[in-house]
Amino acid sequence: MKKRMITAYIIAIAGSLGAAALFQLSLAGAGILCVVSGLLIPFFEKNRNRELAQTKEYQEVSLYMEQLLCSYKRWGTLGGAWEDCVLLFEKGSEMRQAVEQAVNCLRTGEQIMENNIAWSACQCIHGRYDSYRLVLIHEFLCRSEQMGGDTGEAFDILLNDLQLWKRRKSLFRTQKKILKMESILSVILAGSMCCFSRLIMPFDLEKRLLSSTWYQISTIIVISLLMVTLLLIFQKLTGNWLDFREKNNRMDKEQEKQYRILKSSQHGIKWQIARKYCRQQAEQEFPYWLLSVTLYLQQDNVYQAICNSLGQFHGMFRKELKQLIKGIYSEPASLLPYMDFFKELEMEEIQTGMKILYSTGNSEYQDVRRQVHFLVEQNSLTMDKYEQHRQELQTSGMGILKQIPLMIAAGKIIIDMAIVLIATMEHYAVWQ
Repeated sequence: MKKRMITAYIIAIAGSLGAAALFQLSLAGAGILCVVSGLLIPFFEKNRNRELAQTKEYQEVSLYMEQLLCSYKRWGTLGGAWEDCVLLFEKGSEMRQAVEQAVNCLRTGEQIMENNIAWSACQCIHGRYDSYRLVLIHEFLCRSEQMGGDTGEAFDILLNDLQLWKRRKSLFRTQKKILKMESILSVILAGSMCCFSRLIMPFDLEKRLLSSTWYQISTIIVISLLMVTLLLIFQKLTGNWLDFREKNNRMDKEQEKQYRILKSSQHGIKWQIARKYCRQQAEQEFPYWLLSVTLYLQQDNVYQAICNSLGQFHGMFRKELKQLIKGIYSEPASLLPYMDFFKELEMEEIQTGMKILYSTGNSEYQDVRRQVHFLVEQNSLTMDKYEQHRQELQTSGMGILKQIPLMIAAGKIIIDMAIVLIATMEHYAVWQ
């Protein structure tokens, strides 16, 4: 760590001195650049460490989920599956500690919540890693421990979904690397433009420019701004890799408020805002809920699967699920409860998914299997769309951010031209 920081400071100082020599800055200007770059190094290092930690967290969680499913499919118990998972991680790693704690909880019964040993043990792991998919897998495995039965097809669904998720993350990671390279090239190009505009000047004009105090000040500011812009871009591109969900009392209250407005009869501006907010929340929750229902459909009918899926959902989505359950219970054969599910949002993905669920609940066994496979495919498309939208939000504004260095360079060229023009006018004024 110390060696890396020392190396980073050496590179920063060398780069600052090189830039100062290239732009022919004074010793004071070179010193200021060295100080600015030195002050920014801890922020670059902090961002780098954050990115490495999040990447490691994603790799550990994805490896754990994959091995957990494969091992559970072989052993049929959480204890046996976790014994295999422990071997995958180095001693002292956070994931290994979490799995060992889960194994200990399963064996000793310590830290039991709600008289559910398996779920309490799972909490030791997903309590540290905020991941929708991880909680869903744990919930399904805990129920499999209690109920038993043939769950082979459900595991195939989960493994396939996990592979699709990993592929999406891999593509997004590649996209982020490309954006970083483009940003670095943008900063280098901006610096080159500033330097080139000076080099093409006639010798006498260049001399007047370099002797100006304003040139020295503007150059220091521009180079510093380019470094800060690069830092901001790197921070923008460093985000959580896991499919986390925000859960706190403040958000629950906000959801309840917006959901109440959505269900009201008045359709004004507030209703439109609430509808947009609820669409965003439903877009996040619905694919995971549909995946959960699909898993339970391997053993239960549609009504029971929806009831069993209720556990890990909260806020407005949980309220809407309760309304759905109540409606199906009152009218088991009716399409209306399914079509009333978030009907105010008018989301095509939800409407299609609910139609398939209705069809599944009123079909013969062989038809049910076909419907479930179709539901899995439909949900994969929905998940792809949601995560693509989420990735776009994470990289939103990058088009503008990448242009900022070039805009700064353009501003610097204009300032240099203004300095040369003023200096030339003063020169001729003296001679007159």
